[in-house]
Amino acid sequence: MPTFRQHLTTALIAAAVASAVAAAPAVAGRIADYARNSDKVDGRHAVGAWTSPNKRASSLVATDNRGRLPNGIIRSALDAHRLQGFKADDLVRAGYSDATTSTQNFAAGRFETVHSKRVWAPVDGIMLTWGQFTVERDADSAPGTGAGVATRLSLDGRQTGRTLFTEVASTGRFDASVVSIMSTSAVEAGSHQLALDVRRTYGAARLSLRGRGVRTLFVPFGNDGTQAGG
Repeated sequence: MPTFRQHLTTALIAAAVASAVAAAPAVAGRIADYARNSDKVDGRHAVGAWTSPNKRASSLVATDNRGRLPNGIIRSALDAHRLQGFKADDLVRAGYSDATTSTQNFAAGRFETVHSKRVWAPVDGIMLTWGQFTVERDADSAPGTGAGVATRLSLDGRQTGRTLFTEVASTGRFDASVVSIMSTSAVEAGSHQLALDVRRTYGAARLSLRGRGVRTLFVPFGNDGTQAGG
């Protein structure tokens, strides 16, 4: 004859089975609901990475099989291309210009522009300028004759930096010197004319100028970290 403990065990098992059976429809319904909404987050549908931009608009977008989002899907933040209000191409700009011909029998007694370049400053800042050329004593110069030249850089018609003096020796049949000069100027935003100026200072030797060129580098800030201006 069954004991009380056996009756109690049977009753508990029966109650558990009945509870599970009663809850089954609700659980099944919830699972089905999850399945129907598996492509939603907070009620919003997600679309595949391959869908068109129009279909992606205002929708959640899934990553592709490489885990990447489509190009152009993330809009840049306002002024994301700026640094403290400066555009990327305001921060540094470089330029150069080289002559393709040589100057024969150079004899200018006053400064003469032998090469020039128009340069642009996007904002107020600092313009670093370089000039270079080779001055040669021609082989047909009179024996024992030498010569000297003075070189300067000018920006918008005004000298920038110091004057550089170079001597071409008279000890050989053919002599040459490489001249390189640089300067730094505060400039205002806008267009500027850079010139490489040369003049003959003394001597009777015949001279040629070759490899003439200029280089520029613009930055908005000076050595104290503040923006420079003209």
